[in-house]
Amino acid sequence: DEVSDEDEDPLLQVAEAVHATVAAAATGRSDAAAGLARTFTSLPAPVTSALMGGLRALDRHGLLPGALTEVSPFHASVFLTQLRSIGCEAVHHHLWNIGTAGFFVALGREKDVVVAESGAPVVRRGCEIAITLDERLCDGRYFSDSLARFADLMGDPRLLEQPLPGVTPD
Repeated sequence: DEVSDEDEDPLLQVAEAVHATVAAAATGRSDAAAGLARTFTSLPAPVTSALMGGLRALDRHGLLPGALTEVSPFHASVFLTQLRSIGCEAVHHHLWNIGTAGFFVALGREKDVVVAESGAPVVRRGCEIAITLDERLCDGRYFSDSLARFADLMGDPRLLEQPLPGVTPD
């Protein structure tokens, strides 16, 4: 799901979209991307290989049909994976040569972590976050500014409750 700059509460909208997606996955209901993947993998390997080659070529030139980019998890601003369900630590995800996702964020399993509170170390429940950035998308300054903004938001999550200043469509 996408968030637009017209939404009054973008944080609530994102939370609802994430909860709905997680609930659907937990109950075993498939989504359009899973159905598409099943279709591709049911074909003979040479057919799948040729089809994927053609789709990659279309994607490289920005000609992939909207019906495919709408269900593709790789056509997004950020690819988010939560590995707690399989008990895995946060890992730096490899980058893909298909799609538009240039930020891969992996959340690891929940565990005790040491954090500073009022200058003193304390143990709290948390998880590691691994972020992999595709430097082919933009310069280092943009990534640096983006990560600084992310750190600000994580340091003061109340900032997420403010209306979006504007969203640039993909």
